[in-house]
Amino acid sequence: MIGIEYILIGLAALMLYLIYVIISKDAQQNRKIRSIATAVEELHRQLYASEKKINQQIDQLASLEPPMSRSEIEQKLEQSSYATAVPVAQSIEEIQRGFDAFKSDITKRLHQVEDGMRSLSMPSSVSNMDDEKIIALFKQGVPLETIAKELHLSKPEVEFVLKINRIR
Repeated sequence: MIGIEYILIGLAALMLYLIYVIISKDAQQNRKIRSIATAVEELHRQLYASEKKINQQIDQLASLEPPMSRSEIEQKLEQSSYATAVPVAQSIEEIQRGFDAFKSDITKRLHQVEDGMRSLSMPSSVSNMDDEKIIALFKQGVPLETIAKELHLSKPEVEFVLKINRIR
């Protein structure tokens, strides 16, 4: 008999638990439905206010005696587009001036680099007189180191002059 009583108490507890779960779920659903209803009601209020404003604006437009002609509309559009286009055009001009300044700066730097390369391509200390002396000494059989020391030049400069004149 005690076993049946425990089973009945367990079933009763299970039934109470199920009733509690159903009631709590129902309460959650009711809260969700109320929040949705509140949101829908607020949307209806906003829609009503918007319709009222639109109707007022339509009434105001209808009360204007002479409606705007096509030329007036085009003139207003042209004025507003001009007002928008002027700052854009000024910005484009500023950008163009910036590009022009950048281009002239790059051109100056390029010329400086070219001038520097020209000065490096032919040593300034080597002249035509030195060329003739280098060639004459080399043809006499004087070693390159001695030629460089006598003319106060570097050995690569002496070799360079000989290669240009196709002697060595």
